[in-house]
Amino acid sequence: MEYCERHGIKVKKCDYGATNESAKVAGEKFLEMVSEVSKDPEVNTIVCYDYDRFSRNASEGIMWKTKLKNEGITLIAINQPISQDNFFAESIENMMIIVANMDNAARKHKCTEGMKECIKRGEWYSRPPLGYNSRKEGKKHIITVNEKGKVLRKAFEWKANENLSNEEIVRRLNARGLKMYKQRLSEILRNPFYCGYIEHKYLGEGVRIKGVQEPLISEEMFNKVQENLEGNHDHYEHRDITPEFPLKKTILCPKDGSAYTGYIVRKQNGQTFPYYKANTKGYPANVSASTVHLAYIDLLDQYKVPEELQCIMEDVLTDKFYEKNDKDREEAEEIEKQIEGLDKKMKGIRLKYALEEIDEATCNDAIAVLEEKKADLSREADGLNEDLSNLTEYVGTTVAMSSHLGTWWSQNDFETCQSIQKLVHPRGIYWDNENKCYLTVEENAVFGLFRSISTDYEDVDIKNQDKSCDLSCLVAGAGLEPATSGL
Repeated sequence: MEYCERHGIKVKKCDYGATNESAKVAGEKFLEMVSEVSKDPEVNTIVCYDYDRFSRNASEGIMWKTKLKNEGITLIAINQPISQDNFFAESIENMMIIVANMDNAARKHKCTEGMKECIKRGEWYSRPPLGYNSRKEGKKHIITVNEKGKVLRKAFEWKANENLSNEEIVRRLNARGLKMYKQRLSEILRNPFYCGYIEHKYLGEGVRIKGVQEPLISEEMFNKVQENLEGNHDHYEHRDITPEFPLKKTILCPKDGSAYTGYIVRKQNGQTFPYYKANTKGYPANVSASTVHLAYIDLLDQYKVPEELQCIMEDVLTDKFYEKNDKDREEAEEIEKQIEGLDKKMKGIRLKYALEEIDEATCNDAIAVLEEKKADLSREADGLNEDLSNLTEYVGTTVAMSSHLGTWWSQNDFETCQSIQKLVHPRGIYWDNENKCYLTVEENAVFGLFRSISTDYEDVDIKNQDKSCDLSCLVAGAGLEPATSGL
C-alpha cells in the first residue's frame, strides 16, 4: 500500500491468492483476479511484492504475464523494479519468474533425497495405509496400528484361515463399521506394509525391505493370504523401453497428431537400421532414425544462453537464491506458528475428551487429521531450510547443461532422453517428413525464454563495446541488485 501511495497508484482491490496459490498451476483466486482485471477498463497495473509471488511456475507465470501485457495491464514487482525503457526488460521479468521455478526444483531435489533416505531406513514418511496412525518424534516417523486397523486385521484372518470371498469380507467389515469396497480390499490384502515390509519406487522395482512400522499381521499370515489369492493377479507393470527409438511417442504426425512408431530393418549381412513410421492414412512417412535424431539435436542446440551471458545469469540466479533463502526462513517461522496452533487445537481436543464432552472415537479421528496436517507442515518447513553450500556449483551446472541440451540428449539413455523431451516439448513435436524438419507444437516457456534472450542479444550491436561491463549494467539497471553490488 505504501508503494502505491508513493507512486500515485490507486488501489482498487488487494489480497488476492491463498496459501497454496500459484504453486504449480493457476489457482482459483489467481484466475479470479485475471478475470476481474481483464474486464475492468480502469485497471492497468498489478502490483506484487516479488515476481515469484506472481507465479512459482515459469510456464504459467510467463504465459499469464504476456496475456495481461497484451491487454494493456502491466505487472510491477516492488522488490525488483525494472525500467520498462530497458531493452531487455521483458526478458529480465521472465527470468525472475524462472528463478522461482529453479528454486522449487532445488527444494524438490533436497526434499526427494530426504524422502529416499527415510524410506531406506524403513520409515514411511507419507500418509500410511488404512488402519495406521502416523506421528513424528524428532526426525523419526512413528507408524502404529489404530482402532480401524484392529478391525481390518479380521479381514486378513478371514482370508487366511477361512478363505472367504472378498464380497463376504467386505460385508463383514461394513457391518463392523469399517467402510470398504472390493477393489480397495484387494489392494489391502496384497500390501506387504501390513506384515511389516515396505515397497516403494525409491527402493527400486521389486525391492522390499523390513520397515519399522508396527506390523498388523505376521509375515506367515500374509504369505497364507497371498496363497489363497493366487490366480487373481490383476496388477501388472508394462515397461516400453526401446533405446533405438527415444523419440517414439514424442514426434507426431502433422496431419492428425498421432505418434510415430518405430521399426527395425534387418539386412542380409546382419546390419540393422532403425526407422520411424507415421501410420496416418493418406500420409505415409518412413524416415531413418538417424535423420530424425540429428534434426532433434540441432533443434535442442537452439535453446542455449550465449556464452557471454552465462556468467551474468549465474550471478543473478545465485544472488536470487540467497535472497530466497532469507524469505524461506521467514516462511519457516510462519509455518512454526501454524504448527503451534495445531498443537493448541490438539490439546483442546484432548481436554474435551478428558471432560467427557466428546467420545474417544471423535477425539482420535480429530487428532489424526490434525497430526497429518502437522506432518505436512513439518515437511514443508524442512524443505524451506535449504543447504546452499553447493549452490554455486548447482547453478553453474544447470546453466551449462541448459546450454548444451543437444549433446546431453545424444549421450544419455532412453529414460533420460524421454525426460528431456517431456521437459522441452511437453506436448510432443511435429515431424514434417516432406521438408525433413520439426514443427513445434509447444515448447517449455523457460527454454523459449533462453532462445529469446539469445536472439535479442544477437540483435543488439555490442561488437565495439566492453561486453562484461555492458551486461553488468544491464542486470544492475534492472533493479535486481543494489548499485554497489558490482555483479
